[in-house]
Amino acid sequence: MSGADETSLRPEILEAYRLWQSGAGAEAEMLARQILDRSPDHPGALHILACIARQAGGRERALALIRRGCARPDAPPFLHEERAQLCQELGLLDEAEEAGRGVVSALPSRASAWHHLAITLVMRGKLAEARDALERAVALDPCAAEAHNNLGIVLQRLGEPASALAHYDAAVALAPANADLHSNRAAVLAALGRHDEALAAVHSAVGLRPGLVSAHLHGAVIEMERDRLDAALRWIDAIPSEAAETVEVLLVRADILGRLDRADEAVELCRRAVALRPEDGSAHNLLGVELQACGRDEEALGSFARAGRLPGRPGIALANQSALLSQLGRAEEAREVVAHALARDPECAAAWYARATAQRYRPGDPDFAAMEAILAADRVPAHAERMYLHYALGGAYLDAGDGVKAFAHLGAGARMKRALLTYDGAANERWMDEIAAAFPASLVAAHRRANDSDMPVFVIGMPRSGTTLIEQILGAHPKVFAAGETRHLEASVARAIGSTDPQAFPAAFSPTMADAIGRDYLGSLTALAPGATRIVDKMMSNIVYAGLIHMMLPRARIILSRRDAVDTCLSCYSKLFSRGQAFSYDLAELGQYFRAQEKLAAHWRSVLPPDIFLEVQYESVVADLEHEARRLVAFCGLEWSPACLAFHEARRPVRTASMTQVRQPIYQTSVGRWRPFRVELAPLLKALQGAD
Repeated sequence: MSGADETSLRPEILEAYRLWQSGAGAEAEMLARQILDRSPDHPGALHILACIARQAGGRERALALIRRGCARPDAPPFLHEERAQLCQELGLLDEAEEAGRGVVSALPSRASAWHHLAITLVMRGKLAEARDALERAVALDPCAAEAHNNLGIVLQRLGEPASALAHYDAAVALAPANADLHSNRAAVLAALGRHDEALAAVHSAVGLRPGLVSAHLHGAVIEMERDRLDAALRWIDAIPSEAAETVEVLLVRADILGRLDRADEAVELCRRAVALRPEDGSAHNLLGVELQACGRDEEALGSFARAGRLPGRPGIALANQSALLSQLGRAEEAREVVAHALARDPECAAAWYARATAQRYRPGDPDFAAMEAILAADRVPAHAERMYLHYALGGAYLDAGDGVKAFAHLGAGARMKRALLTYDGAANERWMDEIAAAFPASLVAAHRRANDSDMPVFVIGMPRSGTTLIEQILGAHPKVFAAGETRHLEASVARAIGSTDPQAFPAAFSPTMADAIGRDYLGSLTALAPGATRIVDKMMSNIVYAGLIHMMLPRARIILSRRDAVDTCLSCYSKLFSRGQAFSYDLAELGQYFRAQEKLAAHWRSVLPPDIFLEVQYESVVADLEHEARRLVAFCGLEWSPACLAFHEARRPVRTASMTQVRQPIYQTSVGRWRPFRVELAPLLKALQGAD
């Protein structure tokens, strides 16, 4: 039939469209078929039949009809556009892209055509081309909120969060009632380290749609990064029950529970996530993290290795595998794995950090240039990843003796970390004073419990003061189990006072609680090593509970580790701790905290009897290992064992920042390490002197 004849069918086509749109599908289909009887490949009639088939769930039938129309040389662009969309929905991405490119070629000024093509390109993993197509779409139609949003998503995936934010801002301005847009904006703000704004965007999203899962997940992750774990768990608990078993929700909940020392529960959640999505590398990686927290190291290594073979960011899993191998003393394997991680993912910040913490650097090492190039090219835009690179470089330059570059990078990383945390140095100082006032010598002596267990040995003090060295010396003894940094005492106190806020102690504490706390704590501790003569608990922050420890367990030993103030603080400042230590990311705050803890330690020195309270100076240990080791062993009521001098040969895991150092024979190079950096450490030196 001629074009003129097809034109004469226009009124009937319009009527068929009207019938379909009004819900009279059967009548529309009948009229369309009548049109096809007279014009076998009429594009309008084929389109109507395809729309009816698609509406009934017959997308394959719809595509066959559309293809029939597109076979005509003069097929209108809208038919190719429909073909592109159907192919996209059916996963026929090659044909979808070919059809989409045909549409934009025929109609280069149609914004929607560029937008649809971009979605296909995203599905094909062609992100750079998708970005170009979306930029054309928003240039042609600046008021298209969805196009701005999708461009933001693509830019974020390309590692351009600042540019992504501009388009999310535009999308939210155009469609402020769209909860998804606020949620997406929250994610990119968090990636940029603007966590207060990110949380505000999350609240906007859930205010518009309370059950929006993505917003709750973003809220949980933001609070996790700020070390506000109870708040993070509340976000997850508020997710609708029908979404609670999705992989994303299971993994975020598992991550939170793991950080709350509920690793057994976290492992179970990770296993459910892996069962739902066996090829998800992030699920296997987190399973490895939680298995490691449970002490199931070989299983953890297997999970990390599996994650390292799966798509995504294998470098992160391999970096975790390398770190665990270092903790297990398998240094050569650790180096090989992290080298493999960087070969797979050369810009993986976690892998660079793992390598930097496992070795000492000399001037001119090629790693310096490699890491600097990544930062300079801005190829790692995410807040957390840049922070890891700054710490890796800062520690490496510190090893090499370049104070200017070391403190430039350490300062940048510390400011990024400090911005995530809520910490008040003056309030912390007042809290420690309150603890000392709440535990005078008379109270501690008068309320000692009858519990006669001498099994626990507490090692307390500042981080990086030599606590791990003391633990390793004692842990090498055949009758001693080194438990590491456990949170059992903190948990027992929390259960007794009814609050997980550490600073609720001592206000909510009563001396009558001491016996119950002691029994609860012993039950948790003995489960770690049934039958051990002594168990070393190296949770350094237990210094705040030293008076309580003597009240609840009068025969328990307490060892205070001490080290030169500036060396201790420099070592703290150079580390990115996995959790806690909020005081260590500003030199002045670090000095203030050290002074406050020294004041509390002096109080315990005056309160606790010398047969249960021992002070050990790190510098004395490295100067005369055997003398100090014999002193430690005797203090713990044990016979001498030569194994304590070969602590570095022990195969037990070491899960602290000192894991590399305590795998070596004793050395003195860390004594006075701060002296070449006097200028850079001026704020710390001033704070340690108590100057305002």
